[in-house]
Amino acid sequence: MCNDNGNELRNDMGSESGDPCEGLQRPADCIYEARRLTPTECARLQGFPPDWCSDVPHTDAQEYKLWGNGIALPTILGMMRNMRDALLAAKAD
Repeated sequence: MCNDNGNELRNDMGSESGDPCEGLQRPADCIYEARRLTPTECARLQGFPPDWCSDVPHTDAQEYKLWGNGIALPTILGMMRNMRDALLAAKAD
C-alpha cells in the first residue's frame, strides 16, 4: 500500500501479519491507533476531486486548514435541492 506521495507505508503496529492484536489474550488488551487523514482524503470527504489543489504550491498544513474550514459541497447541494423542492411545492399549493 502507498500513501499520496507514492511512498510505501509501513505497519509498525504489531506482527508481520499486520494485526496489532495477534497473540493477545483479551480484546481489551488490543489498542488500535487512529491515523491522520491525508489531504487527498480530506478533499474527497468535502466532495472535491483529489487533485483539486495540485496546481497551487502549498504545504500539507495549509491544505488541512483549507479542508477544515470548508463546507462539504455534497451536503450544501443536497440542502439547496431540498429547499428548491420545498419552495416549488409551496408555490404549487
